[in-house]
Amino acid sequence: MAAAVEALPADERAQAEAVVESLDAAFREGTADDGSRALAAALEGGSEGFASGPWYWRRRPVALPWETEE
Repeated sequence: MAAAVEALPADERAQAEAVVESLDAAFREGTADDGSRALAAALEGGSEGFASGPWYWRRRPVALPWETEE
């Protein structure tokens, strides 16, 4: 996606970057950084591969859909 945004004319690129920033902010608001632990646990694997990945792989929903309150 970054490459596609970079290829846009300057005025369109600025608009696209603003939209992406807005979406990223909304995603951050609804998630918490847990170092990929929830994702690794759900996939029954280690989190090493996720730690070096993009920032959004290290986040999880504030309330995990598979957690139940007791």
